[in-house]
Amino acid sequence: MEEETAPISGLRRSEVESRVEATTSKMIESVSTVADKVKRITGNTKSTLKTLTTNPRELAQQVLAIISQRWQYSPFFRWFVCITGTFAFIPALVLLGWIVLTCAIVVGIAGIGIFMAEGFFAFLGGLVFFPVVGFLLFVASIGGLFAGGTYIALRVAVYLLDVLGIIEKKRGAQLQEAVYQVSKGNIERGRAAMKD
Repeated sequence: MEEETAPISGLRRSEVESRVEATTSKMIESVSTVADKVKRITGNTKSTLKTLTTNPRELAQQVLAIISQRWQYSPFFRWFVCITGTFAFIPALVLLGWIVLTCAIVVGIAGIGIFMAEGFFAFLGGLVFFPVVGFLLFVASIGGLFAGGTYIALRVAVYLLDVLGIIEKKRGAQLQEAVYQVSKGNIERGRAAMKD
């Protein structure tokens, strides 16, 4: 009995099966190799990150020791650092100037906006504040004039009663003290001032 052949490749069934098995095993082997490499890389990355995050001072000291050693024993390294620093200084200075200029512009515009907003809200507050204060000042003035007028009327009445001889000066002083005590809410003291 003759084996079937594949229509396109013309291979027999057993050859196709062996090729599929070989290809599958190569794919599995490739995937496992890639997985091992990924594990190794992530493990190295994790250990490096762990070193960086757990003890950064020790790592910084090691880096500074290497840099200071290079600085002492390698004139080319010193030249490189000095020339690079010199050339990097100018763009860094331009960048710093640009940052200061843009910050000044932004703060200036924001400051103008803040002053405008504050002025607007102060104006709105003034629309309420000044009429209320004006009304209260008017009421307080009327109350003050009334109290002052009452006091002057009392003094004039006591003076006239004293001149006419209706009451004595001492009795007028007692009357004033009684009115004063009653106005403060001390009614009992007002009565006591009149009894003396």
